[in-house]
Amino acid sequence: MRKTELDLEEGLYFVHSYYLNKFVDDYHLLEADKDIITGKRNQMILLKDSMDDLYSVEAFDLNLEEIGIDDMTFPEGTFVYYNPDAGNRRNRLQSAENHPTAIMYTEVNRQLTRVIGYENYGNQPKKIEGSISDVHSYHVHIGHGNCSIIVFKNEEKYQMWMIDCSVFDFTNRHNYSSNLEKCLSDIKKQFQLDKISKLLVTHLHYDHINGMEYLIKKKWMDEETEVWMNTQYPWKTGTCNRILSQLHALGVRFIDPIAANSTKHIRILYPYISFNQNNAAPQNKINNASVLYQICLDGKSMLFTGDLETEGWNTVVQCYPKLRDTTYYCISHHGSITGDIRTNCLKSYGMTSLSQCTKSTKRQLILGRDGAYKGIFNPVVVAGYRNILRTEEGEHYIEIVWSTDTVNKK
Repeated sequence: MRKTELDLEEGLYFVHSYYLNKFVDDYHLLEADKDIITGKRNQMILLKDSMDDLYSVEAFDLNLEEIGIDDMTFPEGTFVYYNPDAGNRRNRLQSAENHPTAIMYTEVNRQLTRVIGYENYGNQPKKIEGSISDVHSYHVHIGHGNCSIIVFKNEEKYQMWMIDCSVFDFTNRHNYSSNLEKCLSDIKKQFQLDKISKLLVTHLHYDHINGMEYLIKKKWMDEETEVWMNTQYPWKTGTCNRILSQLHALGVRFIDPIAANSTKHIRILYPYISFNQNNAAPQNKINNASVLYQICLDGKSMLFTGDLETEGWNTVVQCYPKLRDTTYYCISHHGSITGDIRTNCLKSYGMTSLSQCTKSTKRQLILGRDGAYKGIFNPVVVAGYRNILRTEEGEHYIEIVWSTDTVNKK
């Protein structure tokens, strides 16, 4: 059951995100919707987590009107303190950046990002040479969150890449690591692979990164693993600090995921420069710092979009013809309305939704769990696509064989 303000206890919380709970059954109404146009959100997710235990996390879904505060009163990525005895409901949440625990988490994050940034400055990605064939993608059923794997043959040897990795659904507190274990076990058996050579991270939200500890503990990653991650984004949760510390201790090689670091097989369509403390993402939302990874292998491609929302999509210049020509498209932000609507088309083609931009794609995927949040999956978004696969359709995972477009639900 989703937790709300009634479940909050006095204490410190982290502002994880704001989102729009909006169900409208007609795109034309959405295009004129004031909340969409102005970027207004009406729900807030507060997080309580720990640097000691990734899975002790709790999430609270609050309606802004009900608690009497405005959108972005407390910026994403900051700490607040909840006091149920404050009297006026509007005053129960207060900024808490000076709370001792908040100061500690902030300082740990600052030290980690500084060291990692210094040690990995200017790193260039390892490029793939030679022929590519036999491409498979795997999309793991991990409840609400993202976890995808791509396996391909390079000359006579197979490689395995991963895009985001979550195993714990903080909206229903269910651990899906057995599904990832099943998928990796099947891959190992079929391709004799036991290491991930590249891990591509779209952004630092809990439901995109919490499975990395599992990968490290099970030795699917080592110092040879290349991690494409914006380590400089100021995201000071206990989970993020813990994972950054573990990756640094492992000795992985970090790559800054910006367009200039694109390769022939990993095209980054957005962002163009790193978002950090001095360069905020659109509307100062971490979702709008999501990296657009277009994986191009053996004449086909798949676009991973993370949680990019309207304000971020409005700034994407390389959308045409890249979106039109991609083979497989992962629908942004778990099928929410703000992951699909555009209010500005830089190419002047009048596109108002990503379903229009990607109408030529062969298949579309929704990574997540229907009903995890209010507004997910949005029926207008689902209706806008013609060939959707959902990760929850597979008991453990969904496999796509790129050469034949065969779908296996396992």
